[in-house]
Amino acid sequence: MMKVVLAVPVRNEYEIEEFIKGIEEVLQQSGNKLVRIILAVNNSEQKFIDLIDKLAKHKKEVKAIQLGSLGDKTFAYAYLSALKEASVEDADVVVEVDAGGSFSSKDIPRLISLIDGKDAVFSNRFTHSGRLHNIYGHSLSRKALSAFGTVSANLLLRLGRYVPDMTSGLSAVRKDTLIELFENSPRLENWVSVSTVGHFFQTEYRTRLLWLSPKIAILNISMGNGKVRKSQKFKPEMITKSLKALYLLATTKKNTN
Repeated sequence: MMKVVLAVPVRNEYEIEEFIKGIEEVLQQSGNKLVRIILAVNNSEQKFIDLIDKLAKHKKEVKAIQLGSLGDKTFAYAYLSALKEASVEDADVVVEVDAGGSFSSKDIPRLISLIDGKDAVFSNRFTHSGRLHNIYGHSLSRKALSAFGTVSANLLLRLGRYVPDMTSGLSAVRKDTLIELFENSPRLENWVSVSTVGHFFQTEYRTRLLWLSPKIAILNISMGNGKVRKSQKFKPEMITKSLKALYLLATTKKNTN
């Protein structure tokens, strides 16, 4: 049995109670213990903020971090805030996932089952058995951007090994490894993805973990079924912003060698 904490950024996902119920069910069925679900609330309506506060008051497993408006920071700051809070919980494993319905809750026990003898488990959508569905805003252009990000990261960021998906937003990490990550990373507000493009967070998070030379496992998943909120439309400037972020992160690695 693993003691599990979930780090979840949330923004007006009013189906959050159904999301939490699904997590509780799959973890119970798999024999793992849910210690906490940390909800980092950002850029949300007051009605949603009140809903999360009510949930946190009545469910001991739920902890709310009210970040308010992020201002110039991207939503990467919400991910990091949730993960930072998770690193002090009494847990074995920390899972990061969004609440927008992109991922199946059934994949969470699968992630955890692979962490035995490993430091982290990354999800992978780019195989014949893991696929990025062309629905709910996951257009061909978004697929291409995800593939581009993965190839670029493997070429430029000195990962130490090839990783088949560097942009997927579902992963599990041992708490000790997460603590080590924050000890060897800049302050949250100084992460590249916080000041450039939020979608770069997944690439930066996986990269900074890989720079620790951990033992990792890969889980093939499908993404897109049941998505609550449509993805942002592809914009050409996403490519230029992502390239800038890649350059800044690569420079960070060079300067620390």
